[in-house]
This record gives sequence, structure tokens and C-alpha cells, in this order.
Amino acid sequence: FYQEGIKPKSNTPKAKTSNWREGHNALVRTIRQARQITQAIDDGVPLAKHVPTQVPSDYIQCEYCQRHFNKYTAERHIPFCETQYKRKQMNYPTMNNIRTPPENLSRQRYVNQPKHQINS
Repeated sequence: FYQEGIKPKSNTPKAKTSNWREGHNALVRTIRQARQITQAIDDGVPLAKHVPTQVPSDYIQCEYCQRHFNKYTAERHIPFCETQYKRKQMNYPTMNNIRTPPENLSRQRYVNQPKHQINS
């Protein structure tokens, strides 16, 4: 034990920095908004517009669905969302898309049939 000497510390990755302050501020904002809504309801004042919640700073936005995810979830979600987006683009015709749905010929034949005439 003593003959080996002091071993240098291994290069371990640092723990993720805590963003407790950001979470705390979000909680305080939520509580204040809830109080304002309760006060407005009690006073009979029309409610203000809904203010969307603030997205955490370390979240990544999906370019296809505009939702926000943390780093690891975004790595899984974005390829999935991309394939879904491309699949929808293939199924729905647009001006730039060559694929168009086939016309319903059976319905047209039915509509264009001559009316039966009753011989009197």
C-alpha cells in the first residue's frame, strides 16, 4: 500500500450542475400567477391571457414539432419525429409533391349515369 505511493485522481466527469435556482424561480412564477387568477375570479375581472411556461435553458427544440426536450430525450425523439414528418409529407399531396390521390372513378360513374325513364 505505501510502496505504490499516492495515486492521481482518475478523470471522472463532473456532476451535472444543478439549476435549482431556475426551478425555484419557475415555482415562484407559477404561484404568483395562480394567486392572480384566484384574485381575478374573486373580483369578477376577466382573466388575462395565458402566459406559456418558460422552457428550461438546457432543453433542445425539435425542428419538426417545435416541442422541447432534454438532451438525451431529444437524441431519441428528433430522428423519430423526422421520419414521421417525412412520412406525412409523402401521404399528403402538396403543390411540390408529384404523388396525388387517385380519383374516385366509381363515384363519378355513379353520378354520371343516365336517369331511368319510365315508359308510359
